[in-house]
Amino acid sequence: MAQVNKYGLSRDIDAAVKRLVRQRDGFGCVICGSAIYTYEHVDPVFAEATIHDADCIALLCGGCHGRVTKRLLSKASVQRAMASPRCKETGFSFGPFDIGTDPPTIQIGPVTARNVPVVIEAMDDEILRVEPPEQVGGPFRISALLANQSGTEVLRIERNEWQTPIENWDVHVVGAKITIHNGPGDIALDLVADPPAGIILERLNMFHKGARLMVRADQGFVVRSPGGAEFTTSGATIADSQVAISVSPNGIAVGRGGGSVYIDSLTGGTNPKTGWPIPAHSSRARPSPNHPMDASEPYTRPEPKTGRNQPCPCGSGLKYKRCHGR
Repeated sequence: MAQVNKYGLSRDIDAAVKRLVRQRDGFGCVICGSAIYTYEHVDPVFAEATIHDADCIALLCGGCHGRVTKRLLSKASVQRAMASPRCKETGFSFGPFDIGTDPPTIQIGPVTARNVPVVIEAMDDEILRVEPPEQVGGPFRISALLANQSGTEVLRIERNEWQTPIENWDVHVVGAKITIHNGPGDIALDLVADPPAGIILERLNMFHKGARLMVRADQGFVVRSPGGAEFTTSGATIADSQVAISVSPNGIAVGRGGGSVYIDSLTGGTNPKTGWPIPAHSSRARPSPNHPMDASEPYTRPEPKTGRNQPCPCGSGLKYKRCHGR
């Protein structure tokens, strides 16, 4: 298929135009609402188009696009759907995850959870869970409710079907990766499907009833309770537990209900992205006396605690509270 039409117009659509189309159509096919889509020039068709006009482009899934190509679905019907997209009627776009018959692996940044029914629990709510198959030979089922840093829901998974609310600023699906933006350059979530093994949360900045969960390449996985307890790791594997990560008002439990917890360690140095010093142990926690952290070994601080008014150990010359203690 030609990459340039007779007017010299490339098939590559500008990112800003694509975003306008996604926002208008509710991040899914205008006919059925599927979030796995292509960008279709409706009127004029691409062969006759001189520019990429968002008003003339629609999101169509592979099935609906095939019906248009085979003339089982008219361009007029697509245009009517553009005026009232399916996602705007239902309130969300959707897509399926292909999960296999073996217990799925859930990866949250550097943390891997294997054979764990409840992966994240916060303030007595199951944020991410895995259910067994409904019948022998069926797939395991993943469900989740993921929010942004304001506590607003950005993605819901109901037994392997994911839904993205139309209230999102932008939802971009490329290959197996779902990226949700709060605004320009502000990523709320990066999720990658890994069929049939499970899913990977590459980036997350979530707030839920006072609990904070963050995944960033330069910080690892960070969990904070409303009362100030904190767990941070740049590598951990949790297997065969009942709950991988549990956040209560004043504490954090890791690997609750048996199983095994293995936490990696680093050798120190400086993070090349942030310039921050890397501690000798990549995991740290500040457990509350009333809600001790559920760990196999007692916690030992790898270095003396820095007071808020003391010089920051990074060497910036600022007080700790004005630098890395913010």
